[in-house]
Amino acid sequence: MATGDRIDPLLGYNFVVSISDSQPAGGLSLGGLILAVAGSLSSAGFSEISGLEAAMDVETYDAGGYNSASLKFPGRIKWSNLIFKRGVLAYRDPADMSDFWTWLQGYLDGQGVRKDGTITLQNEAGEPALTWAWHRGLPVKWTGTAMNAATSQVAIEQLEIAHEGLTLVQSGGPLVSVLNAIAGAVSVNVDISL
Repeated sequence: MATGDRIDPLLGYNFVVSISDSQPAGGLSLGGLILAVAGSLSSAGFSEISGLEAAMDVETYDAGGYNSASLKFPGRIKWSNLIFKRGVLAYRDPADMSDFWTWLQGYLDGQGVRKDGTITLQNEAGEPALTWAWHRGLPVKWTGTAMNAATSQVAIEQLEIAHEGLTLVQSGGPLVSVLNAIAGAVSVNVDISL
């Protein structure tokens, strides 16, 4: 097989995160999608993301007269919390929707807003390859930086987000064309990382 025909695995360091306010739980109408695309969409830089994980509960049933095995049936899907880590910034822009503390502070003040987001893994050329979208995220745990005068490490903060599900989007597919067409129709410049 020639080298040009080989498909290499994606590298895990080249990713982009976009965050926006969640839409109503009933789903997006075309108008809601336009508002989501034209509205506030924030891109954020992170040093590490973990928690892209799903596990299915399995229900076991012991059928009478069937003694060689137990029957297995699919149960609920459980989603792990997403954990985002990044360097601590000296200036916190209150309008920056990717700022961890600002999002958490909204819940502390009783005005919290759920957030949707995407994690886009890019190929070596910096083009989107795979995108995972999370839905209706809640900031469930914020961890500030560990401070130690004996080290010279970057100050890192992390946020753990509980969510109501992940969707895998194959980048470059029909959804991207639809979103680009809508963004063009409302005359906005939006970086749609899909």
